[in-house]
Amino acid sequence: MMFLSSALGAAQVIDINTPDELYHICRNLVYSSYHRGRALAVDLESWDLPLGARLEPSPLLMDVASLDEAEVPIQVVFWVGGTEGRVMHESPLLTLVPGVTVQSWNIDLLHAWVLGCLARFIGMCIWFFLRSGIWTPKSTYLDTDQKRRLAISHLKAELFDFYARQKKADPDWPKKHSEVTSV
Repeated sequence: MMFLSSALGAAQVIDINTPDELYHICRNLVYSSYHRGRALAVDLESWDLPLGARLEPSPLLMDVASLDEAEVPIQVVFWVGGTEGRVMHESPLLTLVPGVTVQSWNIDLLHAWVLGCLARFIGMCIWFFLRSGIWTPKSTYLDTDQKRRLAISHLKAELFDFYARQKKADPDWPKKHSEVTSV
């Protein structure tokens, strides 16, 4: 049951048919924060499972901690992470929603660019300007935190002044653009 390239990772379904097989798997599972759950401490070559393969919840095993008391035969799911390590679980959309596949997904401009790297870049620019001191009051009586708060208040005042000028110049401006209200 592989849904992505093996470089990203894949879910692997394992049949456990005997109590000895169950014991062999359970004694090699450890809770690991590095692997983000209950994972194998050794390679299990007979099931083609590598070190670090993580036991995943499934319809037959909702709680991975209860595998030790499970009735055999049982099918369990292991997540075998790939070289990239960014995909951590199989997506429920790919298994529960008919017709949804990796091929039907699409990268859109709003989520990938505007809410992604562009938003991060704009945030970094704003912090650069705040740290540069262009809005910071020149006072020896204020500590750094108070100066930063005043600089943010100054930036907020300039932003709302810009909104007011835009609304005055174009009455339809609020219908065409969104405004930041919490800074």
